[in-house]
Amino acid sequence: MYVDVKAIPNAKVDSVEIIGQNTYGHTIYKIKTTAQPEDDKANKAIRKLLAKYLWVSITTVVLKHGHTTRDKVFYIS
Repeated sequence: MYVDVKAIPNAKVDSVEIIGQNTYGHTIYKIKTTAQPEDDKANKAIRKLLAKYLWVSITTVVLKHGHTTRDKVFYIS
């Protein structure tokens, strides 16, 4: 399952919300994290928040695209 994420680093609180679906049927989430967007800290925090929100193991959540951008695609195995 692929999941699209709009990442917002440096937020005041951590949060996850569904904002819709794209043309491929992937769910789009807006994930806010308090982590800084440096040294992969924000990506790791977003991955952890997404795993917790979806009730899956963090090892099943893999960042496929968007390592350095706010628009990301994760694969959940």
